[in-house]
Amino acid sequence: NPYTHVTPFQVVNPQPDLERARNFPINIPPTTEAVNLLCCIPRGHMTLAAHIPMPIVASGTEMQMGFEVANNSSAQVNSVVLKVKEKVIACAEGERETRTVVIAENRILAATIPGVQAKDSHNRQELRQAKMGTLVPSQSMKQQYISCGLPAAALESYSGRLISVAHSVELLLDTGTFVSDPTVAADVFVYRQQGAGYAPPPVTGVYQQQQQPQQPFVAPSAPPVPPGWNPVTAPTTYQDQPSTNVATSTGGGAPTVEDLVASLEDSFDAIADTEKWVQAGGGATFTPNDLARIMSSVKLKLAQPLVMHALMQAPGARAITCEHVVSAARASEEAARGDVARQMGPYCVDKQNAIQRVKPFLSPFQWTLVSPTFQ
Repeated sequence: NPYTHVTPFQVVNPQPDLERARNFPINIPPTTEAVNLLCCIPRGHMTLAAHIPMPIVASGTEMQMGFEVANNSSAQVNSVVLKVKEKVIACAEGERETRTVVIAENRILAATIPGVQAKDSHNRQELRQAKMGTLVPSQSMKQQYISCGLPAAALESYSGRLISVAHSVELLLDTGTFVSDPTVAADVFVYRQQGAGYAPPPVTGVYQQQQQPQQPFVAPSAPPVPPGWNPVTAPTTYQDQPSTNVATSTGGGAPTVEDLVASLEDSFDAIADTEKWVQAGGGATFTPNDLARIMSSVKLKLAQPLVMHALMQAPGARAITCEHVVSAARASEEAARGDVARQMGPYCVDKQNAIQRVKPFLSPFQWTLVSPTFQ
């Protein structure tokens, strides 16, 4: 048949329950994979685990993943790669067509990530212990983070009789040519936020729909006003809503900590909101309680260290003490306390008190990583 009729259409799902989704994070359990050269020469093994804060993510937003790596092999990891894949399955007239594409990807260098460095290939005893699984570096408990931005035009996840759209996230350790790459993956649900429109592609088939003639505008009719009708309009009251823009203050001056806390409680991009707050002049001074309130207001606990990094660009960061570090760390997620303290260590004015004040609130492994920033 030389004629083709193409009609674009859009599949739209109901808005997901975000509050319920936050209670069901995706935890990918640790997976140990053998690392081989040319498929048959053993090089040891690697252990990789990851987790995603929420099982759903909106198109046009940032997707974050936390991961842990223990490299018990002599293979060198070049980079850590995060990919988001979109798989579309179409069925019609007994035919089935599948299309899988990578809609988002990010790559970070692995040279500075603890636990990723290769073991010394000349140390036979260390390699023998690694192959037996008895040597697990303490760095394997170090939580690392990677993120990538989903395109606004990403399709929504959907399952139907004719069309199905599935999304998955994949974390890969790139070990170079001829060496196997350890990988973990999980399924995620992608949705489109309310108000985010999608323009369908233009029709390019041979057959084109005819344009319908424009109908003249007809104003809606209403019943006649009864005689003597004199309605009384009640006065309306309007209360100004608090501004969600952290770059401005409701008082007209520099934004305050209260402005930032109010914004973070309703925000899904705490890092960007904090950066805007600092650029607008916020953070001239900090009290220990200010930093604790800010850390407690960050919804995505994985973002707490990056939020603290943004706060340390404010003028008030030049006068923080160990009391500030302890207060912020105690208000943070237990697994993120070490990273939060690491962001604050270089700016602390009483580093000599860190052993007595900061160390008791961190785990031994966290203090091992944090202590160099207080020297």
